[in-house]
Amino acid sequence: MKAERKPLDDAVTAIRVKYRDPLELVGIALTKMREKLAPWLKREQDRLDAEAAERGRLAADAAAQADAARKTAQQTGTVEAELDAQRAAQQLEEAQRAAAKPVARARVRGDLSDRASSLRVTHYAAVIDEDKALRSYAKDATVRAAALIVATRLASALAKDVRGDPERCPAGFEFRRKETPT
Repeated sequence: MKAERKPLDDAVTAIRVKYRDPLELVGIALTKMREKLAPWLKREQDRLDAEAAERGRLAADAAAQADAARKTAQQTGTVEAELDAQRAAQQLEEAQRAAAKPVARARVRGDLSDRASSLRVTHYAAVIDEDKALRSYAKDATVRAAALIVATRLASALAKDVRGDPERCPAGFEFRRKETPT
């Protein structure tokens, strides 16, 4: 099997050697393109977010107008006021449908490309106050398990350094000795 596969492996290696430089150039070009594209994509995403916020604001305004028209129609009882209330309710439905549309992602695609580039959003946490961060997860079972694993590693390293001296054992631990044949 290995002998049958050897010519194919050699061919694959030759292809990789032949196209290594062009692939590296393409990688560099893609990196530079994405660096130049990022500010435009950010501005476009900000514009799309602002449009979505405006649709939400318009829906809130339409809700206030529909409520005011409904109250006016109840108080006056005129046919014209009822018609105004119905129209305001229709406008409210249209505005709510527009506001419910999800925010589109900013994308750009070249004329000869079948793939689009867009911004990828990654959410992550950064510790700004160690004490508060540790207190907020002090009762979490996963954090306790991870802390115990690290504490056990540290205590085991200390046990090796002090050769199991029980006087130097940290609180909550016990130095033990295990002998295994080698």
